[in-house]
Amino acid sequence: MSGLSILGAAALALAGVLAALLILAMLFSAPVAAAARARLGWAGATKEKVLTLALLGFAAVFGAALWWFQTRAFYERIEGRGAVMVQGGELPVAEFEGIDADTSPLKLRACFRIADGVAPSALAHVPAAEDPTPLVAPAWFDCFDAEALAEGLASGPLRAVLVEADAPYGFDRIIAYSPAGRGWMWRQINRCGRAVFEGDPVPEGCPPPPED
Repeated sequence: MSGLSILGAAALALAGVLAALLILAMLFSAPVAAAARARLGWAGATKEKVLTLALLGFAAVFGAALWWFQTRAFYERIEGRGAVMVQGGELPVAEFEGIDADTSPLKLRACFRIADGVAPSALAHVPAAEDPTPLVAPAWFDCFDAEALAEGLASGPLRAVLVEADAPYGFDRIIAYSPAGRGWMWRQINRCGRAVFEGDPVPEGCPPPPED
């Protein structure tokens, strides 16, 4: 998790604690509750109404924290890369934007442009990916539209290639690219990883899974 994510998560956790303390104060301290109602112009409000408002506030904080952890907390932005690795070599790129995380290989998403002077045909020798399936990215990472990529792969303008297999074991790194030189990158589980994670025998042709 990046430092920014840690700070954001800590701030949300602190807000949740403060909200909980506010609820406790209103429930168990009559003077505090009376003062709070007077200051907010709720002098005639009952304890039940104050409790309801406090619970709504806590629910809002909890919802914000849940959204943060599901969509942002575990992603780290990657920007400014000048090349991506393709079958052990470097492919020069520009305008690179990416996200990744240590929590799962499947969180990798990236968008880029193949650098000037490098034709998309530089990827023509790379083997086609088996069943390329772009995975949905967080809504805020809008350069990676999984649905549009899937349509482009199905209809033909885009080609997907396998740029690194079993990295880590059971996951392949895929690049899809257009004739105009735009590129998108992600990881997806392969047949070897699917079998291991489901507890089935490793298919023929797969490398042995790691012992740990």
